[in-house]
Amino acid sequence: MKNQAKLFLAPFVLFFLILSTQSLLAQRTPPRFYSEVCEEIEDPQERQICAGQAMLELLYKNVEYPPQAKAEGIEGTVVISIKIDEAGIVYETTISHDIGMGCGDAAQAVVEDYLYAWVPATEDGEPIPFNGMRIPVKFALHY
Repeated sequence: MKNQAKLFLAPFVLFFLILSTQSLLAQRTPPRFYSEVCEEIEDPQERQICAGQAMLELLYKNVEYPPQAKAEGIEGTVVISIKIDEAGIVYETTISHDIGMGCGDAAQAVVEDYLYAWVPATEDGEPIPFNGMRIPVKFALHY
């Protein structure tokens, strides 16, 4: 089960790595989910990967599968887009992709539980707002 979870998280870790690499080339760093353990990591890319994993693990642990969706066998990935201000506070969440039966609302609710858990994006070391970060929230009955 533990190896399946790691394998399941691998595409999302790759997504955050690519996002981090592109941003570093432009003298920018993307926002990241705050995790005390991850903040101790010195390498920026490794810290970003750690933060992405910590965020997804927390979201998947706390998202509530809507009973109707579960009863209907609805599975898939909901994507929540967020906007983060220069203080690292999420000020807007939208459902970019929904699979129905209340899954989008459940994903949005769990993301909104962590509005203040972000380190802001930076440009040349200064905090900046960041628009359009996309967070995948997977709904699977069996994994």
